[in-house]
Amino acid sequence: SLLIGAALALCLPSHKLTGHIANYKPLRFALDIVGIAGVMCLIWMFGQVNQYETFLYRGGMVIQCIATTAIIAAAVHPSTWIGRMLGFRPLRWLGVRSYGIYIWHYPILVLTFSATAAENLSILQIIIQLAAVLVIAAVSWRFVEKPIRYKVNKGIGKTNRRSKDVSGSIGG
Repeated sequence: SLLIGAALALCLPSHKLTGHIANYKPLRFALDIVGIAGVMCLIWMFGQVNQYETFLYRGGMVIQCIATTAIIAAAVHPSTWIGRMLGFRPLRWLGVRSYGIYIWHYPILVLTFSATAAENLSILQIIIQLAAVLVIAAVSWRFVEKPIRYKVNKGIGKTNRRSKDVSGSIGG
């Protein structure tokens, strides 16, 4: 999967992702078809394949990676249908905080309800867990990830001017 993603990055570098494709309808249509096929493949796999099937270990995971790569290839271009759909504001909010959601979901699930009760969770308990994950991921984004990512000069993300100058001078 890493090699397939790296191949996509080589074939479709970000500096070539401009709106000019909007004027070339066959290419935009082809990207939309590739993306839709990837979405359909993943939906089928989510519904029909479980982690114990031999299909996964005899090419199924490669198919899943290729389908995901097809979706990404279509989604990264701003003029495609999938790119516009994934640009929907609530999905962007989730995407920005997805790492925090990934990091925090398991501790929250483990700490909120016992393992024996996990099979019999009510809808209310699931909503409480989901809300807790989203709130903690949002707080984590605001006060930890964002300052580090954007090097905000407040608190945890404070940058050192001297270290910036030294690292910038390395290699010419």
